[in-house]
Amino acid sequence: MPIKSILKLEIERVSILDEHGNYDEKLGAGLIPDADLVKLYEAMSSCRYLDEVAFKLQRSGRMGTYPQNMGQEATSLAAAYVLNQDDWLVTCYRENCGLFWRGVPMEAILLHWMGDERGNAMPRPHFATPIAVPIGTQMLHATGLAWASKYRGEKQIACTFFGDGATSEGDFHEAANFAANLDIPVVFCCQNNFWAISVPGKIQCSAPTVAQRGIAYGMPCLQVDGNDITFKMVRDFHWRTTRDRDERWEEEVNVRLDELKDVWFMVDHFHAIKGMAHTYLTFEFECGTCLSFSFETRREKGERYHPWDGLWRAYELYLLVGFERDVTGLRTHARQNKDYMFRAITPPGKDKMLLLGMIQKLNQLSVSPEWYHSLLTTCNTSIVQIVNRVTPGRIPFLWRNFLPGHTPRAAFKLKLIEDWGGYDSTLERARIDEVAQSWDGVEDYSAMLRNHLPKGPVTEEI
Repeated sequence: MPIKSILKLEIERVSILDEHGNYDEKLGAGLIPDADLVKLYEAMSSCRYLDEVAFKLQRSGRMGTYPQNMGQEATSLAAAYVLNQDDWLVTCYRENCGLFWRGVPMEAILLHWMGDERGNAMPRPHFATPIAVPIGTQMLHATGLAWASKYRGEKQIACTFFGDGATSEGDFHEAANFAANLDIPVVFCCQNNFWAISVPGKIQCSAPTVAQRGIAYGMPCLQVDGNDITFKMVRDFHWRTTRDRDERWEEEVNVRLDELKDVWFMVDHFHAIKGMAHTYLTFEFECGTCLSFSFETRREKGERYHPWDGLWRAYELYLLVGFERDVTGLRTHARQNKDYMFRAITPPGKDKMLLLGMIQKLNQLSVSPEWYHSLLTTCNTSIVQIVNRVTPGRIPFLWRNFLPGHTPRAAFKLKLIEDWGGYDSTLERARIDEVAQSWDGVEDYSAMLRNHLPKGPVTEEI
């Protein structure tokens, strides 16, 4: 018998914004009236605010477990927007925004996570199920609700939400198989954040996409891309001296959140006094792009920085986003400072949230400027603030936070940076200024730096 191909499959991927951030008018035209866009944005903003309040309540011990919805507000909101009011919204635990759109009061969410069962009593007639904490169980409920609707001859459908890790649970396979075989009107919406609790997606599933899992059951599958990030006007200067430079701004830089590879903690010693230094973060992506986020002072032309002036609201706080070869190159080449580069250690999934936190701060400063303060609102304290917002209590109150030059030792003790053979060895291996100064201007600057750094933790040499 000749070998025949019996099945070839394709999965469509829909992106209203392309990889360059360009809007597809054909796909997006007429989807949402302008008036509704404003309402939807207000709903997401309200959800984000409650998210921040609830997270603080949880970390202060006044509320039980609380999973943040940050970054996933739009998914459930979009579903709630397009579904009919009598269609079922079957949520997991990161769909607050969709529930609010349905009319579920915010206090119900707070009551639930505070252990009050009244928070699970969804007000009628909202056709929304209570929050489901066990992984995957809500998919069976959605299938049952939609089956009941079909059995009665009604036109209700059900839409359920779950994460990528839930697709490895038996509940998913049972629900998908049952729904497909009986042609039940249920929509399975997987929000793939590439982490199943503490297991990365690449380990828990070998399939290229989660979407293809539905094909095995005969369900139509569609992938919607929501991981593209577009930065506008990214600085890319080439520095010879502090006064001699080629100025260039990249109008658009596109990266994918799921391709974030490493976070680097940078320390720039610019003064003979050890405690005086500048700290910033660099985010490295799989594509090779390295973007640095540096909190700095916004000064007028000809104005020089002085710590004393910074105590009295002399400068605005400014978050610069630039390519690593610019932000670090300025310090290693033009200023010839002593610079260090440490690989940051973040809890699973928190690296992406840290990036989103920096972006949120960037956008916030563009509409609500803040004053720089030489002690309270500096390059380092601003980073500490965002880190603790993403992972509360990650960095305790320390005097070293106010003297950035001393932060490497504190970061090492707190296991915020990778151990490269003990503290002294880590410090020695992390120094990059001498290596950077050998750059020929042709080789990839970021790749060159990393070639001289350990690829992972180093056992202390005895």
